[in-house]
Amino acid sequence: MDLKIDAQVLCQDGPCGSVAAVIVHPRTGEVTHLVVRQHHGDHTQRLVPMERVVDVQAETVRLGLSAQELGELDPFTETEYVRVEIPSYIPYGSLFPGWSEGYEYTEEEMVPVQHEHAPEGEAVIHRGARVWAKDGPVGQVDGFLLDPQTHRITHLVMHRGHLWGRKAIAIPVSAIATYEDEDHVQLSLDKEAIQHLPTP
Repeated sequence: MDLKIDAQVLCQDGPCGSVAAVIVHPRTGEVTHLVVRQHHGDHTQRLVPMERVVDVQAETVRLGLSAQELGELDPFTETEYVRVEIPSYIPYGSLFPGWSEGYEYTEEEMVPVQHEHAPEGEAVIHRGARVWAKDGPVGQVDGFLLDPQTHRITHLVMHRGHLWGRKAIAIPVSAIATYEDEDHVQLSLDKEAIQHLPTP
């Protein structure tokens, strides 16, 4: 199965969202959940177990759920508002010409902070997560190739380059050393070895 992050998601009653991220068990390499961003309402991201996925193609993912049932699944993100102090400065010269000093003060502001709720011990992989070889960065995550029976990753699909020079490379799961976090996948290969890998 060719699972592309950002693929369109189809519910039983029509298009209902897109894949925002993939959740992987680091030890087994199994994709356990998809994070689906709903297209309706407030675009909430929902945690969808792979058991609710009926079919996966490169550009589409089909769920065995209605759009309403999707909206009843657990949210993946939660927004918390945190109070922060922001330093500010007023130069006295703007009020009293000729004065060179100023007045320092702080303002309080409520800032939104998003928290992700993935199953404990599992890695969240977003589209565009950085891929690093042993000797430096080599590209970004575009998606995964999965075993249709076990949902285990067989290859990571990475793109490198920009626009007209962009190239997709299929990296075998055996070459994935660690999933450091949602922004970093570490490989056990060097850049030269990666250049000889096939395209998906």
